[in-house]
Amino acid sequence: VPGPLGGSHQVGSLQARGLPPTPNNLQLWIKDLDGTDPAVRAVAITRLLSIARQPADTIEAQDFRTEVGDLISQRYPSLGSILQAWTVRFMLPDEDGEPVSRRVIDLAQRSDDPLVRIVLLVMNATDPSSPLLTDAIRHDDPVIRGFAQAMKLGLEKDAEAAAAAEAGHTPDDGHGHTAD
Repeated sequence: VPGPLGGSHQVGSLQARGLPPTPNNLQLWIKDLDGTDPAVRAVAITRLLSIARQPADTIEAQDFRTEVGDLISQRYPSLGSILQAWTVRFMLPDEDGEPVSRRVIDLAQRSDDPLVRIVLLVMNATDPSSPLLTDAIRHDDPVIRGFAQAMKLGLEKDAEAAAAAEAGHTPDDGHGHTAD
């Protein structure tokens, strides 16, 4: 349907069909990691990391987690910055707080690519004293440094607001105004 900007202005019914992690699907997704279409590779990364992050209650699940971590770690350095950032985005910690691949996180921490570092910060830095933020604030790249400084300030403001709310106060909004 033509919309005001030339595209569809309304989305009709959408059905997304999930695929179960059968052995055949897992092998297909592993094969897709080496495909030439970045979208297919991104979907494979997402699916494999999402499954590998689940609790590994069986030997097979533990082996699969290790295999996915190794496969992603091997391919990560050769991915372009968008797929590297995408991988970092889905490299969420498991129930024990560990990523599927510590090597990917280590490589992302050393990356000079602003997109990769920003995604790493957004997904992993949760308090203003985070070593990830401290390291990024010291980075030579002004985009990485500036984003880290802004994020640290935002996290500090969030912490102040949470502390004030807990104490029953409203913090200063930065312009000398409070809601009290």
